[in-house]
Amino acid sequence: INRVVEKTIEQVAIEGGGKETVREVTVVVKEEDLVLEAISNITNSTARITDNALVDGVNQFYGIGVLVNKDGTVISTRRDFINPASTYTAHFGDGATHQLRVLGSDVESALAFFAVIKEQNNPLKTTPTTLGSAEPQLGQSIITLDGREKNTVSIGRVVALNKGGVDGKEILSIETDITIPA
Repeated sequence: INRVVEKTIEQVAIEGGGKETVREVTVVVKEEDLVLEAISNITNSTARITDNALVDGVNQFYGIGVLVNKDGTVISTRRDFINPASTYTAHFGDGATHQLRVLGSDVESALAFFAVIKEQNNPLKTTPTTLGSAEPQLGQSIITLDGREKNTVSIGRVVALNKGGVDGKEILSIETDITIPA
């Protein structure tokens, strides 16, 4: 990524004699630096989730989730093989490991919701991610963090916003030009 963003900052200062001076400072930020900062901000709150029920003696990888609040709610993509009766293990990016239980899943939004099982000898110290409140825009940059054993990153753009709902303004899904390896 080699795009550069320039931002001009004006500072107005009043000197001792009451004379006003304006100073302009141009700050140059590489888009690459912004991408690295975004990845760094979410890595610790990202969890690799495995099902504790063994299949052929192996814990099955469920997917990637993200801690969204201090109460221990983890949101992930809903998979067809979610087992509400099982417990899961979350391995967070900061090295913490916690047991999860299924809160529920939503077929329409394709999301699964988990809760960290509170343990007195293993309190939840992982910092939750901060979710944005602005709606995505066409052409906006998107970064995905994925991977079963290690972090893999993909960068792309929003290419379509599928809207619906009562007034037709609710975003139902977001299409990107990112291809996630199987």
